[in-house]
Amino acid sequence: MHPQMSDTEEKASIRALESEQQTTLKQSLNKPSFWVVFTTWFKIGVMSFGGGSATLLLIQRKCVEQMKWATEEEYSRYWSLSQISPGIVMFATMILMFRKIGGWKNVIAAFAGLLIPSALITLLFSAGFKSVQNLPAVQAMLQGVIPATAGIMLTLSIKFAQPLVKKSYKTDGLSLIECLVIILSSTSALIFWHIDVVLVMLGAALLSVGFFLPLRAWLAPRQAAAQRRQ
Repeated sequence: MHPQMSDTEEKASIRALESEQQTTLKQSLNKPSFWVVFTTWFKIGVMSFGGGSATLLLIQRKCVEQMKWATEEEYSRYWSLSQISPGIVMFATMILMFRKIGGWKNVIAAFAGLLIPSALITLLFSAGFKSVQNLPAVQAMLQGVIPATAGIMLTLSIKFAQPLVKKSYKTDGLSLIECLVIILSSTSALIFWHIDVVLVMLGAALLSVGFFLPLRAWLAPRQAAAQRRQ
């Protein structure tokens, strides 16, 4: 033991070192191999009927709920960041997720696993759809797919909102109010005023920085003074 270190300090240092080692070990064990990522995303590519919303829901179930490669909060953050970046949201989300947990080789594995079956299925359907598109059964199927896609989008929206609302509720009342105000105002802007998604995202960021951040700074000393009086 170091001559200037007390027993308490030494035990605290040992606990901190053990905690750091456990965290490092956990992170290394949670990094999937190339083939695990490829086969997982191959299954997503095979089952991803219904467009981007259906695929995003499948990604959440496979990568977040089953494989535990990201938390619900992290997945929501990746998706939100992808919304304000150019290009396809799903691909940007994929890059953010696997760049963290496995590097570019797992990004490539995810891309290959998703695109290969999707491209083959799309080619096969496109080749045969022209001959059957006017059949009553096919028209009835399409009429059922449209509301199902809307239901998937609603489910996906709720799943994205849940971890954010829970975290805000546990933080403080102002965080919960901020979260709910931004969710409701963004929804209204998209549904009623048909504002572009990028403008809605930028507006939400400006609302948070320009209004809620100064409000939090203004309330902080008053809340501290109230707590001292108690």
